[in-house]
Amino acid sequence: MMASGDPVPVLHGANRVAVLDAGQMILHGEPSNVYGQPMTLDRGVAMPPLAELAVLLNRRSETNFRFETVDEAAGQLRRYLAV
Repeated sequence: MMASGDPVPVLHGANRVAVLDAGQMILHGEPSNVYGQPMTLDRGVAMPPLAELAVLLNRRSETNFRFETVDEAAGQLRRYLAV
């Protein structure tokens, strides 16, 4: 178990994540799923930069990006832009 306000080590080092708000669990699950939820960003939870970028792009372009690494982001964006 670990507690952190820095999402990057959580994303890469945890099997499960719980997000608390005022002592109440509002989200839980695998890190990539939790950080892929727009609600996570809306609640002001610190997100890994690439996960935040994916959520923002999904809102603007009605896509379903999910990336944790630069290579994943580059690959998905290349495929999207090639269409």
